[in-house]
Parts: sequence; structure tokens; C-alpha cells
Amino acid sequence: MIKQKAIGLLGNTFNNNFEINQFSKFIKELLNEFDLNLQDKTGSITKKYVDYIESLEKLGDWQDQKGKEIEVLVVKLKKTSSRDRARTMQRDFIASLLGETEKDAALVAFYGDDPNDWR
Repeated sequence: MIKQKAIGLLGNTFNNNFEINQFSKFIKELLNEFDLNLQDKTGSITKKYVDYIESLEKLGDWQDQKGKEIEVLVVKLKKTSSRDRARTMQRDFIASLLGETEKDAALVAFYGDDPNDWR
């Protein structure tokens, strides 16, 4: 029964259009004791990335048993920025954020106007 529930959660999350509530549900199941604390961080997008990123939402932070911290984010890309062509920009943007927040890693969903095209 648990295995079927897990398979259903994975399918509902990754085989459908991007939906922040479904992604949040997945994260809460994936990361034990994850506290959802949705925050709009769009104002913290630096000038270098404003042409590529429409919005930035933080779902929360998670810490493992060794004290490593992961920031969970949702990034909406602007129409001019395709998901596949902008991988370098996305990687650089997240590296920049991690440097500012001093987190060890980030788990990020990138999506655009087409909710079927996300990663």
C-alpha cells in the first residue's frame, strides 16, 4: 500500500503539468520533517537575472542530520528564457543564491508559461 502511494505521488508530480501545491506535497514527503514556509523572493533576483526570471518562491529550508541545509525553491522563467537553452543561466543563478544564503544545496523546480515544460 505504501509503495502504491509513493508511485502515485511521483506520477502525480512528474507526469503532469507543474503545479506548486503538488510539488510542495512531493517535497513534504521526500524531505522528512520539512516545514512548508512559502515566501515570495522575487525582489531578491539580482539585476543580472531579471531578464530571465519572472518570479522566485521559497518553499522552505531543510536540514539533514549532519547539519547540511537545503533551500527548496520554485523559479518561473520568463517567456524569453527557454528551460533547456537556459541551463547555464539557471545553474549560475542557483549558485549565486547559495553563495548569498550560505546554504549547502538547493532543490529547485524551474517552469515557464507552458506548465508541461518544467524540470
